[in-house]
Amino acid sequence: MNKIKWFLCVTLLLVFCFLSGCAGTNPEKLMEKPAKTELQEQALQQIDQDLPIEAIKEVRQISLSEQSPAECVVTYRIPQKDGGTPELSGIIVEQYQPEEKSWHKVWEDQWEFVRLEFLGKEKLMDDDREQIAIGGWSGNGGYFEFVLLGEKHEEITDLFNNFGEGIPNGGMKFDKEGFIVQSGSQGTYYEWNGKDFSTTPVVIPPDLGEKRENDIIAHYAIDTDLNTTSDYSDKTINMHVGEKLYLIRDAQNTNGITERIMSYADDGGKMVLDSTSWSVFEAKQAGETKITIIPDGYNWDKALDLQITVSNK
Repeated sequence: MNKIKWFLCVTLLLVFCFLSGCAGTNPEKLMEKPAKTELQEQALQQIDQDLPIEAIKEVRQISLSEQSPAECVVTYRIPQKDGGTPELSGIIVEQYQPEEKSWHKVWEDQWEFVRLEFLGKEKLMDDDREQIAIGGWSGNGGYFEFVLLGEKHEEITDLFNNFGEGIPNGGMKFDKEGFIVQSGSQGTYYEWNGKDFSTTPVVIPPDLGEKRENDIIAHYAIDTDLNTTSDYSDKTINMHVGEKLYLIRDAQNTNGITERIMSYADDGGKMVLDSTSWSVFEAKQAGETKITIIPDGYNWDKALDLQITVSNK
């Protein structure tokens, strides 16, 4: 009987809390968007003053300097009438100046015909300051450009900026210690050394985390004369439906020469292979096709063709 009474008391208490709002919580308030602080409202007003009238903006608060409130990092774009690539894109950083009790634009840049994206943020400088990467891709070659914003010598600045020097089919990603900029298998690892970012050339392999016993690994290399070779000397690879092929560039092949890897439909128009990620292909159906590794992205004269035959198990 005591257990029944205890259960009823607890149940009644929970019902009362829900109906009355325990600890002063109003259930209806939980459905509302959190109100902006006065400083946030002030920041948005300043941002609107600093942007072109027709600009479409996205705002993020990032602790670039550790001061409170955190800086506002703004990307904006001025769209074309047809809705295509923006005519103009830009970034501004607004910082609160306590002595003046107002926000000020402390960094700005803009570019034509590129759509900017937030690429991520990390703490790379051995303290609680954050760095944020913003970039985009342009042109038929997917030229990748980005800027890494942070604080250095008590000034908001671009710690890394390759705008104007796009990387074909490139990209970047953070890890906890630094970041990698890559195109194809070739990459550069950047790590903060206390004064600047040191660089180390690296080869980026495909992710082997899901590799199964029957999956196939084929190694290849590209020399400084753009000659491309594979450990499959006869350039023929046999697979079964469901297996994956991992193309891995030799780890010591860090010579800065990038590559493009292409797969094709068979003679009947069927896609025998499916590209699941960078240099990883899954056999989807029986047939014959090929994979082409093109050094320097466009040097077809030195390209390597691997003939692929897929059969049912």
